Order: sequence, then structure tokens, then C-alpha cells
Amino acid sequence: MIDTIYLKELLREVISLPDDAEQDAIDQTKRELEGYNWSPMLTVDIPDFTSATKPDLIRFLKDLTTEQLKEMNPEDLSLLVYHFKLLQKLRRNEPESWDYITELMVED
Repeated sequence: MIDTIYLKELLREVISLPDDAEQDAIDQTKRELEGYNWSPMLTVDIPDFTSATKPDLIRFLKDLTTEQLKEMNPEDLSLLVYHFKLLQKLRRNEPESWDYITELMVED
């Protein structure tokens, strides 16, 4: 179960993240990740995650109902935020993030 204090802390963390990349970078990253057949292992359902923007994630977190929060573990949302941070790095074309994806999807 997730309490409102934890949710507020996560929201603050997401709000403090860098601004989104340009739409072209978001679209290009999505295409490249589809080529790798990459989809993060998330236990929460956020539609079209690889196209999600910071406002989308904020809205998703704000729209969670009390009932949904009761059914989740803190790890569910922290994993979502972790993968979104990775997605932001991929969109900024940070080499280490792409190395991680390549290692995860190709070298295993």
C-alpha cells in the first residue's frame, strides 16, 4: 500500500526532473526502443510508456485513486519513475543509457 506522503515525494521528484526532450527525440527514441523490442517491466499500466512525457507521468500519478494506491507497493511506482528517468536519458542520447539498453537487449 502506498500512502499519500510517499506519493507526494514521488511527485516532487518527477516535477524536479529535467524538461522533456523535443518531440522528434521522443519519437526517434520510441522507434529505436521498438527496434530493440524493449519494454520496461512495469507493474503499473501507463499507456504508451515510451511516448510518455513528464506532464503525462505527473498526470498519471495525480490521477491514481485511493483504491489503486491500496493495491500498489511503493516499488511499483519507484520502478515507474526509475524507467522514466532512463527514458529521459535515452531521449537526450546519453551514451551510458544506450549502452545499458544494448547490454540488456543485445548482449544477453
